[in-house]
Amino acid sequence: MEYKLMALDMDGTLLKSDKSVDPHTLESIRKAQDAGKIIVICSGRAMAEMKAYRDAFTDAGIRYYICESGAYLYDALKNQAVAVHPIAHECLPLIFSVMDQEDMMVQMMVHSHSNVTGSQIENMAHWQMEVYIPLYETCTDKWNDVIAYGRRVYEKNEPIEKINLYHTDPAARNRTRNRILSGLSDPSLLKLVDAETTSLEISGSEADKGSGLMEMAEYLGIDRRQVIAVGDADNDLTMLENAGLPVAMGNANEHVLSYVKENGAVTKDNDHDGCGAAIRQFLLKENI
Repeated sequence: MEYKLMALDMDGTLLKSDKSVDPHTLESIRKAQDAGKIIVICSGRAMAEMKAYRDAFTDAGIRYYICESGAYLYDALKNQAVAVHPIAHECLPLIFSVMDQEDMMVQMMVHSHSNVTGSQIENMAHWQMEVYIPLYETCTDKWNDVIAYGRRVYEKNEPIEKINLYHTDPAARNRTRNRILSGLSDPSLLKLVDAETTSLEISGSEADKGSGLMEMAEYLGIDRRQVIAVGDADNDLTMLENAGLPVAMGNANEHVLSYVKENGAVTKDNDHDGCGAAIRQFLLKENI
């Protein structure tokens, strides 16, 4: 099979543990683009959270982004959204109602901006998210109360594309998940996905990385069988399941490694140019 497109998750995949990108990986991305292949970023992040990487990605030839776990697809050359899939408006009151029942940090993505309560950023270690403090300090819109902000967005009937709830421990995350599921008249209205150690990602029914990847492939006129997806965590499983070739990072969790063991391949870990190795082996076929 000649593969034409590779989708790369960011955190735990394209990004090293220190949140930098290996220069060798960027060079492999550039080489693939020069060879007529397409590299797409497929991340849970909003476009605003790409700020630190945009120049390097643009220099490497990256044009297309699947953001917010498939809720926001973006064409950087045209500087416009390809598609937006927000959370169903009728689900938002329920989501707001669970936010004060656990000790959590809330992040809301609106128009691909990342919105948080500014005073919580310095204490993100409390919610197991300290590695993201520099990102949130520079790339978020900071509110006195992000929940109050979200309610105003809701009252104006504006879309909220994605909500992340960061908890102190996995048990608290499970309680929040159960409260949301028990309050839904139709569980299919929302997608609830575990991420990081204690995070719960909330997206609309039409938004996940897999559907976003297929929508982007269709936009680009590429058959799903010609698509490679590379990821490391549970929120990457849908894109791995939809790709012609799923590739797990060497540091991937057991769910991802178990899936690709039967259906795909494993590359190096994110601190040792794993994405670059996957590009060279599977997209450029240099090692075959």
